[in-house]
Amino acid sequence: MTKMDSRLRGNDPASVKILDACPLPKNCRGRLRHAGTRGLNKLRMSTLTKVEICFSLSVPTILIRIAVWIVLLYRRVRYGYRFRRIKLTRGKYAIVDAADYERLSQYKWQAHKDRYTYYARRSRRDPVTGRRSTVPMHREILDIEADKVVDHINANGLDNRRANMRSATTAQNSMNRRFYKKRSSPYRGVSFNRQLRKFVVYVGYKGSRMYLGCFDDEIAAAKAYDKAAKEYHKEFAGLNFP
Repeated sequence: MTKMDSRLRGNDPASVKILDACPLPKNCRGRLRHAGTRGLNKLRMSTLTKVEICFSLSVPTILIRIAVWIVLLYRRVRYGYRFRRIKLTRGKYAIVDAADYERLSQYKWQAHKDRYTYYARRSRRDPVTGRRSTVPMHREILDIEADKVVDHINANGLDNRRANMRSATTAQNSMNRRFYKKRSSPYRGVSFNRQLRKFVVYVGYKGSRMYLGCFDDEIAAAKAYDKAAKEYHKEFAGLNFP
C-alpha cells in the first residue's frame, strides 16, 4: 500500500471500496492529494466506465424439448410443414428436417451465392491427405450417386428438407432452375419478336430448343410452353402456372 493509499483510507472510509474495486492509475492519485469526498466521487465516475454482470441460467432439457415442439407445431400450421433453421453467414438461414438438425448444427456453415440461388456449404478436411474440400449441405443430407446432382423442387437452394430434394441429372436440374424475369417476357420460354410483333415460344429438350409457334397473346404463349414442358420435362418441368 502506498502512502497516498493509506492517506485516502484514513480520511474517507468510502475510498476504501473505490480503491479495492478499481485501483487508480498513478497519474490519477496525484490529483487526489487535495481532493475530498466530492472530488473523489467525480474521479470515480470518470474512471469506472463499464460494469459487466455475467450469470448462467440452466434450463431443464424437458423445457427445451417442449419449446421446440411448440415451434415445430406452429410452423406446421403456418407453412404446412415442420422444419428447423440453421444459421449461415451473410445473415442467411437454411431449413432442414427436425431429424437432421442435431447432426448438421454441429458444423459451421457458409451461405454461397450461385448464379440462381443461395446454397449452404461447409469446409471439410480429409484426415488422410489433409486437403480441404467443400461439402454442400444438400449432399450431406441426401446420399446420391456421384454422377448425379441434387435438385431442389421449389428452386430454393436453402430449403434442404428431404421432401424438397431429389436426385437428378444435370439436364434435369437445369429444367427446374429459377427463372429471372429480366427478358422481353416475364414467362418461361416466351420472348417477344419485334419484327413479327408476336410472342415466340421455345422449349429446351435434349440440348436443343424446339420451336412451338408464335402467339398474339402472351398468356396463351406461356400456357403453350407449360403444356410442352409437362410433356418433355415430366416432373422436372418448371411451369409458368403451376
